Amino acid sequence: IGVATLRSTVAQNAPYSVASLHRGSCPKFITLKEVLSLPKKQYIKTYMATDATALSAISKVGHITSEQLNECGMSDKRIRNFVKQGYLEKVSYRNQSKQLDHCYKLTEAGRDFYDHRDGREHSYYQSVSPQHDITIADKYFSLGEHERSTWMTESEIRSEFLAHIEDLRNQGDVARADQLEDAYKSRDISAVDAVYETEEGIRIGYEVATNSYGHAELQAKAEFVQVMKLKYEPQRI
Repeated sequence: IGVATLRSTVAQNAPYSVASLHRGSCPKFITLKEVLSLPKKQYIKTYMATDATALSAISKVGHITSEQLNECGMSDKRIRNFVKQGYLEKVSYRNQSKQLDHCYKLTEAGRDFYDHRDGREHSYYQSVSPQHDITIADKYFSLGEHERSTWMTESEIRSEFLAHIEDLRNQGDVARADQLEDAYKSRDISAVDAVYETEEGIRIGYEVATNSYGHAELQAKAEFVQVMKLKYEPQRI
């Protein structure tokens, strides 16, 4: 079924899909099954400042609890409507106390919705696991407004690291650039989960280390923060 034929139908049921088409990030054709799976009712009719705050937080940490969504100003009813609309997915997991718990993550549709409503494509945190991500979320929500505003995801700080290598090469320090690039490719240097800046201007490299981390992985993180001149803040779970 061609997109042009279904545009009006999709627009009524999922405005975010039309936004994706306009950006050219959607396939040229979608299936009837995908159209039929769209919510029949429009649960999210407006976009509020509290929605932007909540979606921004999720984009930076991967998974988030209902209490943290509440802290962003999103009510329990609003959360349920985001789930019904297909923008959020409720995920079950075992917390650090080994008890069954639940949290939320953005769906692909939710990412499209957020990008469209915010007028730009965001750099989303690449989720590891709910337990890992919730630890990152706890850290994010423990910070002040300034520190949260400076928060960088792993992919963003990795891009900064690669740009640093190119700067070295452009400055004529080819040997050092090649050394760092080789270390990165061999995983002897690895980006931390997040970076934020304190009000005093100190940049913190934050890393959640699970029990699966070996010495080599921990050393790779330590090397990264040294190269990027960050203060290292590892947290074991």
